[in-house]
Amino acid sequence: INVCATDPQPVSAEDYLCCEKGLALGLVQTIPQEQPSLDWRHYDFADIDIQETADLIMNELAGMTRDREIAYRKGLKFVPVLEELTSSDFSCSDDSALHIQPGGLYLITGGFGEIGLEIAQTLAEDKDARLLLVGRTPLPLRPPAALSPDETCTGDALFAKKLHRYQALKASHPYIEYRAIDICDACALMDAVEDLESSWQTSLSGVFHLARVTDDKLIHEQTRDGLLHTLKPKVQGTLSVGRLLNTRPDAFFVGFSSVSSTLGTYRMAAYASANRYIDNCCVQLRNSQGRAARSLAW
Repeated sequence: INVCATDPQPVSAEDYLCCEKGLALGLVQTIPQEQPSLDWRHYDFADIDIQETADLIMNELAGMTRDREIAYRKGLKFVPVLEELTSSDFSCSDDSALHIQPGGLYLITGGFGEIGLEIAQTLAEDKDARLLLVGRTPLPLRPPAALSPDETCTGDALFAKKLHRYQALKASHPYIEYRAIDICDACALMDAVEDLESSWQTSLSGVFHLARVTDDKLIHEQTRDGLLHTLKPKVQGTLSVGRLLNTRPDAFFVGFSSVSSTLGTYRMAAYASANRYIDNCCVQLRNSQGRAARSLAW
């Protein structure tokens, strides 16, 4: 199976990038792991006329290399490779570095997850940051100490542990707020950020986008609703965050992705695709807006 597209992935900083088209790359990397009899390839063409594109496709079909992702730019062929990095490779120039401002306001989506709470605690303790945590889970109205074990846990000790951790963090750092918001609701997210910007007399300094949904299914078991359920937090959620950033040019963006975006993940095709979208959006934010943006692929 050969997939052809224009502008689904970046090859150089000058490339036009259509992040939505990159979703197919997660499928191309994952489906062969689930169905080895299917040989998938993805071809990316840009600034090439129809006849030249047709010739390149025919040449590729005749050769059938082992590369799954192939891009052509000005007649040159590119394929992705993995390179080992050293600590010196992570040094950043002043223009591209992510600067955590003491007392700055930061949005953490997926903020009630374990990683989100860990980031919140670090920012609060080390930088005295003001934090807006958003997530899908409504929190109880009463503090944990006033709840019975059945009310706090209902069979989920992890929820009770996270709830106590959030309450302890909020007790020691008053400028922390949690809101139960659907990250895909751009208006609700905008209202929550503007509310705290007004109350705390500061502007948004950065976003840590951790919201995610996973769905452990083979691709042939997936449904349209199941695919959309997995894609929405990272795709529609990133678009919601993008609306915030459009009017806040100095705020940085950190997207939490996964190595699945590059390598694929057995039984998680939609999740791999969603993470590829995050990766592409970070590139687009840097290249087209000059914004400080990073994608962390776990």
